[in-house]
Amino acid sequence: MNTFKGIKSFGALYHDGAPQPRPSRPWVTDFSILPVPYKGMELGNISEFEPAPDWSRWSLGDTPPPP
Repeated sequence: MNTFKGIKSFGALYHDGAPQPRPSRPWVTDFSILPVPYKGMELGNISEFEPAPDWSRWSLGDTPPPP
């Protein structure tokens, strides 16, 4: 049986020490890889690794306080 133990914060993704926003559209950010892009679909907003492909610049840390 499961027991509710409250809400837990699981942390955030950080790039160069700055917390990255949690994606509200967690899907593809580059439609060029799709054979047929979906009409009217907005690009996703997941943090991209390609512009800064150095693992030392990325980390997981505490959840930042709300803005």
